[in-house]
Amino acid sequence: MQLPKGKLSFFNRTGPATLRRGAGAGSLGFRPRPAPDTLDPMPAPLTTFHVNTERGWRGGEQQMAYLLAGLRRRGHRVVVAVVPDGEACRRLASEGYEVMPVPMHGEADLLSVARLARRLNRVRPDVVHLHTSHAHALG
Repeated sequence: MQLPKGKLSFFNRTGPATLRRGAGAGSLGFRPRPAPDTLDPMPAPLTTFHVNTERGWRGGEQQMAYLLAGLRRRGHRVVVAVVPDGEACRRLASEGYEVMPVPMHGEADLLSVARLARRLNRVRPDVVHLHTSHAHALG
């Protein structure tokens, strides 16, 4: 049987797997990959700083919450900068996340840039994740 060049990723009944040309595991080179929750821990936990400027709670905020939960579950420090009157501030604080309310009023708000810079200097994160287009403009 001819296998395509490179790798094909697909899901089987037990989870994600990788098919490799010429690999030694079985006649087709089938080698299961570890499930996401079975990844080896990192040598040291990271501090991640997330910025979201939305006041409501929609799909992007839910995706951010999934990411925060996964990072926290793996032992990383998660810090979130959100607008103080937003739904994300309320929900994430109630879940026990380290929330920093930061008033953010649009993309040309230099005061918000200074506020974020002060918090970043205080937290000293390894990773900064700007979750919205407005957050990108401020960051």
